[in-house]
Amino acid sequence: QELGRGITGNLVIGDNLVMQEYATFSWDLKYLKYRFNWTHFDQQTDADTLVSFRLSGEHQQRIMHTFEIRPLPSLELAVTWGALFQSDSAFDLRLFTPMMYVHDFNNMNNKPEIQPGDEANNLLGAEISWAFLPGWKGTASFVLDQFQLSFEEEKIPSAYGAIVNIENATSVGNGFLRSFIEAVYTSPYLYLNYKTNKEDGSTNYNYDYVVGYYVSYASELGFAGYTYGPDSIVLALGAEYTEDKWNIGGEFLWRVHGEHSLYSTFEDYGEKEDNITPTGDNPEHLLRLRISGGYSPLDCLALNFSATLNYLINEGNAVGNGFYPTATIGVSYTL
Repeated sequence: QELGRGITGNLVIGDNLVMQEYATFSWDLKYLKYRFNWTHFDQQTDADTLVSFRLSGEHQQRIMHTFEIRPLPSLELAVTWGALFQSDSAFDLRLFTPMMYVHDFNNMNNKPEIQPGDEANNLLGAEISWAFLPGWKGTASFVLDQFQLSFEEEKIPSAYGAIVNIENATSVGNGFLRSFIEAVYTSPYLYLNYKTNKEDGSTNYNYDYVVGYYVSYASELGFAGYTYGPDSIVLALGAEYTEDKWNIGGEFLWRVHGEHSLYSTFEDYGEKEDNITPTGDNPEHLLRLRISGGYSPLDCLALNFSATLNYLINEGNAVGNGFYPTATIGVSYTL
């Protein structure tokens, strides 16, 4: 599942996990659409370990309410608000009261120690999509996490992210050519909330916007929002040509990533400069080139291939580079 029109990822609900357990409800009128999303995740015990949920134990729930307005056939406006929060109940009535989560609820006391009510990690997102010319569409998305007003304390920094893209689809020969360009910015503290246990001062990872599922042989963990998380700048462009039985496409991505990642939390908020992406002395640069295609000689048979070249500069935010080529070939048969 995914919410938004981002291409490299989405800010509020991202499709970053192999499996997800969720329920949705929506109704659609001519000019207005409402969507309710309820997703369950397992409990985190540390940065990369999860404990399976068995109805009676603590777990994470993500509740999102989305209102979409279409004032014109070519224009769509959407607002999403909700929270990721802990609960020991299989059915928590707070999921029906989203407005309690919107403003700085997780850090209302500006203290790193867990306080009453801190089990809610709130997000507020907005998106506008405009088909401004035939075959052309532009989208802008924005998300706020732990935002503060000017007269409030700033021990916990504001955090935000933005996505802007332009897409084109046009008829070429006997097929269609689709192309895009996208830019993404996520601030260093997006999705990270720095909450600790009062007893021993250890970090509690359930207060970050990081989720996952427990399985017997491994734990699947990832950001619930944008795939690369906070502290990232991404620029991507690509194109794909499709005809009746075959397709071919390519994509180039450049990503700059600071020190704040899936396995990190932040210390006490320091200088203002620390809230500018990328953080650290050695930001990691990823250059990725991918070529993919497919051919369907029969309606029931499809052949696919993909080749990717990844080049990392300052890999892991340390001095040093890495080169990682990969290739995949797939065959699918439908009865």
